[in-house]
Amino acid sequence: MKYLHLIIFSFGIFSMNAQELPSHEYFVEWRESNRNLNAFIKQCNSQLIDVQYINSYKPFGIISFPPHFDPQKELDILKNEPLIKNFNTSRRMLERGCAPNDPQYNKQWNLGKMEFDEVWCYGNDGISPLGDTLVIGLMDYGFDYNLADILPNVFSNYNEIPDNLIDDDGNGYIDDYYGYSPISLKKDDDHPIANHGTEVISIMGAKGNNSRDITGSAQNIKVLLCSGNTEAHMVACYTYFYRMKELYLQSGGTKGAFVVATSLSLGFDFSFPEEFPNICPLYDWLGSLGILNVCATVNKPDHDVAIKGDVPSLCPSDFLITVTNTDINDRFVTSSGYSNIHIDLGASGEVVPVIQMGGGIDFSAGCSLSAPQVAAGILLLNQFCLRYAELLKNTPAEAAKLLKSMVLNCGDPLATLQDITVSGNRFNVFESMLCLERYCNSLQDQSFIKIVNNPILEGILKINLGFDQFGPYTLRIINAQGQIIDQLIDDHLPGSMDQFLEKNISHYPSGVYYIQFLFGEFSESKGFIKY
Repeated sequence: MKYLHLIIFSFGIFSMNAQELPSHEYFVEWRESNRNLNAFIKQCNSQLIDVQYINSYKPFGIISFPPHFDPQKELDILKNEPLIKNFNTSRRMLERGCAPNDPQYNKQWNLGKMEFDEVWCYGNDGISPLGDTLVIGLMDYGFDYNLADILPNVFSNYNEIPDNLIDDDGNGYIDDYYGYSPISLKKDDDHPIANHGTEVISIMGAKGNNSRDITGSAQNIKVLLCSGNTEAHMVACYTYFYRMKELYLQSGGTKGAFVVATSLSLGFDFSFPEEFPNICPLYDWLGSLGILNVCATVNKPDHDVAIKGDVPSLCPSDFLITVTNTDINDRFVTSSGYSNIHIDLGASGEVVPVIQMGGGIDFSAGCSLSAPQVAAGILLLNQFCLRYAELLKNTPAEAAKLLKSMVLNCGDPLATLQDITVSGNRFNVFESMLCLERYCNSLQDQSFIKIVNNPILEGILKINLGFDQFGPYTLRIINAQGQIIDQLIDDHLPGSMDQFLEKNISHYPSGVYYIQFLFGEFSESKGFIKY
């Protein structure tokens, strides 16, 4: 664990289990160590504001406001005080008590590598800020789902009466109490018992902290099962996941399932999308309901999927995340598929403990175990941010694309994944959570854009998008007559090269121009002169 749990989350809508310090307390960094500080403290004392200077070696202090102070007034004082360089809300450090008591957990190196243990400290109940039970749709050949460490986290359709041959909830499926199995003769929830699917569901969602076997990446997950082994079964399973999410939204949460992600560790090796015209469109269809879809790429040596083929890896969708495999030393596993266009990122799935059918514990390996951990991470990320939860309900497709950008761009860069994946990163759910936190913070009182050069002299306009929020923005250049002469619409990814924009304005006529920046409900304009 590389992070000390003094994590500062300031002024955002971000629910944490950490016990906060008394309210109205801030940790500050001074611009200078001593000069004018005594006068500032005296002024504060007259307003019953307590200021503590921690020591003479580092320019840090604590400012405490009385309980009757309005939080907005506190922020105004801190922002407008020239002696203060930075400030954050104080939080208590958490105990190192997030490791579960499952007896095989000490062998699950993959969870620490991707920092699931860090995220568990902040939220681990599988419930969204709006009270929705979060669900992952999982398709595989079959599952030994009645095992004691797996069954508690399997989604149960309580609106369906088991084995009465009636579609009780009106979702179009009969007896789908434990999911749906198009591979079965009765097309109900009669899932075949298969080892591959049992391993996958265990690494994704074995019940955690129950003193039994291993823990899943998400310890209190709900997994909606679907069994199949053909193209037709894949279409049927994805359709089932879509229908359950649609029914949930239509019924106000009284029926169906709040599916936020699907996971698939199957596919068609050496194949291309045109051979399966009915598969790739499914991902955009699911994405329209805010469902992200995680798929494992092929387990083949020297396999560039762009050249040798793989479906669904080659499906072009903003709502598909394709995953390759990395090992305990953060190296790319060379028997895994790759492509810097089609494979998004890596995850730790090489020689990891899993539960096998019958309940035994053994080690297994492959992209099949990497992908479901990313899906589990997506479910965990849906626990925290009220602003994101509301976005997912109101504009589900945009919300899903936003969360995908955080999964891909907020990970751990690995040298062995550069040039063979889109992001060059290995998944890190804690890093993604920190990016989500920045999105959740208020956008009030921020300066979004800064001209970082003199466009008059250089003929090049350089702009820094200096803020830490994710999402779509519009940047316009407007002349003095109010005409838009240039416009850029893009998604902002903090920390990426897109944060620094350059525009050649040498051909602009002389005159006054304005940069207009639009981000959600916020906007900012800055003027410049071109001679």
